[in-house]
Amino acid sequence: MENSKTLVLLVEDKENHIESVRKVFKLGCERIRLDVVRNLADARTHLKKFTPHLVIASYVLPDGKGIDLLSTHKARVPFPLLVLDKHGDTEVAVDVIKRGAVDYRVKSEQTLSDLPHICEKILREWGENRAQNRIHKQILVLSSVIQQISYSIIITDRSGDIEYVNPKFTQITGYTLEESIGKNPRFLKSGKLSPNIYQDMWKTIMSGKEWRGGFCNRKKSSELYWESAIISPIRDREGAITHFVAVKEDITEQKRTEEKLFQSEKLKSLGIVVSGIAHEFNNILAIIKGYAQFLEMYHQNESELKVGLSTISKASDDGAAIVRRMKDFVTADGSSMWFESVDINELIKHSIDYLMPKWKMIARGKGIGYKVDMKSLKDVSAVKGTPSELREVLINIINNALEAMPNGGTLSFRSWGKGKKVFVAISDTGRGMSEEVQKRMFDPFFTTRMPEGTGLGMSAVYGIIKRHNGEVSVESQLGVGSTILLELQATHKTVHSIISPRSINDEIGPLYVLVVEDEQETCQLLDKFFTKKGHNVKCVNSRNGAVELLKKEKFDLVLINVALKGDGEGGDLVKVFDSLDKRPKIGFMIDWRDKAKFMKSEHLKEDFVLRKPFDFSELSITIHVLFSNLGK
Repeated sequence: MENSKTLVLLVEDKENHIESVRKVFKLGCERIRLDVVRNLADARTHLKKFTPHLVIASYVLPDGKGIDLLSTHKARVPFPLLVLDKHGDTEVAVDVIKRGAVDYRVKSEQTLSDLPHICEKILREWGENRAQNRIHKQILVLSSVIQQISYSIIITDRSGDIEYVNPKFTQITGYTLEESIGKNPRFLKSGKLSPNIYQDMWKTIMSGKEWRGGFCNRKKSSELYWESAIISPIRDREGAITHFVAVKEDITEQKRTEEKLFQSEKLKSLGIVVSGIAHEFNNILAIIKGYAQFLEMYHQNESELKVGLSTISKASDDGAAIVRRMKDFVTADGSSMWFESVDINELIKHSIDYLMPKWKMIARGKGIGYKVDMKSLKDVSAVKGTPSELREVLINIINNALEAMPNGGTLSFRSWGKGKKVFVAISDTGRGMSEEVQKRMFDPFFTTRMPEGTGLGMSAVYGIIKRHNGEVSVESQLGVGSTILLELQATHKTVHSIISPRSINDEIGPLYVLVVEDEQETCQLLDKFFTKKGHNVKCVNSRNGAVELLKKEKFDLVLINVALKGDGEGGDLVKVFDSLDKRPKIGFMIDWRDKAKFMKSEHLKEDFVLRKPFDFSELSITIHVLFSNLGK
């Protein structure tokens, strides 16, 4: 077929030579179709329409030289060019080859007779070179992709020894190509995964199949990271496995998000149960604690009764602490209602001082020693939080660290800032934790200290930190130790010291007090407390009742339960307070579940908040502070 023939363009102005070439190709190679033009201009016109497989051009033409058909840039040569010259000239030959011609020959009878074979050789070598050039370009492109791709690439030999890693691998792990070559990828292992995973991976790829899975590895900096991996065997032409290539993606952030979602789902399911229990338990504790304190205050000469009541009061405190820990876990909602600026370094030092007697007693009893390292506490911004809750976090973590070092050891504290965050790391040199314990350590009621542990310590830590819009994580290795990392919100507000109100000896009163509370026992308790103090008390069990009473009588103090049943959001009370000649002092009675309602009622402009279960000593101080300068 005509289309299967090799197209050759002859650029020649000598008729005798044209005829000789035609005759040679006709006799020597029927697979070639020969087109003839007689000058450069016609050749260029022809080349715009057709791209021949080969061009044979005379060096000297009427309008120039045959070599001028090629660009001066060798890389742009679109076809092989054979230059024929009447006079052999070494300098001409060198110039022609430099400019991109594939061959230079002297016009002679020998050249003419060998021309079909010369052309076949040129076409064969040209095709091979073109194929090699394509492969070379593909290799360059592939190499560029591997160098720039956002995935980590590892190539090993059949034994698993590394022969190549790309820059992304270095960026993620911290190990350079030179540090990695010759090593087995197992040098990245963190020890946190089951050996079965690696056995399955090796068995799969050695059988010639692709393996997909994930790893938890350790960087050069000792930091842990997660990656998803696809590992495939590479075969030679005979089908034998010669290498393995691993393509990996850093999924550390994805893992963290999944863990947060998992914890969140656990919070939801647990919260349904705990919310109801804690609310009812808190109401009971409020009554027990209140009556115990009331009887203790007014039966001081009856020592036996006082001791018993003191025990009741302490028991209710313990119960309240359990409720608080449960709610800390299930209400990690990030509310900042009682947040202030906290110097976290000072809080760490105070927590250490608080626990120091316990440390010394344990060390003396066991004949061991503890070392505290605070050299890495850096100057950092204050954090937003509640000091008492953050202190509870630190004390829980420190206590756990002490228990993890039964033979003594070192407890180290580090703090640093980054952007709008403050980080605190607390490390011990104890026995460390298994992967299973690390996964469950923030679960409520999970403890490794049975039977004496309640299992609420670290779950409370988790709940408090989440409520502070922070993060808490753990890194531990068996036999080495553990590090708890806290991430808190920084603030540039001034840190204010908490100053206790000075004691006021003179009595305040009598005050006219209105209690708005639908729990009858709570009304009776507050009635007794204020009456014994010499104040006048009235109780109503609804906002509507309070509105009617406020229109008729004047009160110095109004205590309102935020979570009254069956009433609105307090709008009527606001209108009444605003219409009074003398606005009373307002206190909200609130438990942890009522926080959302309280925040919606901020327009009431309360003077103080009384949290259940009540502490009458704090309430007494609050009343003195509010009314001591009023001169009743």
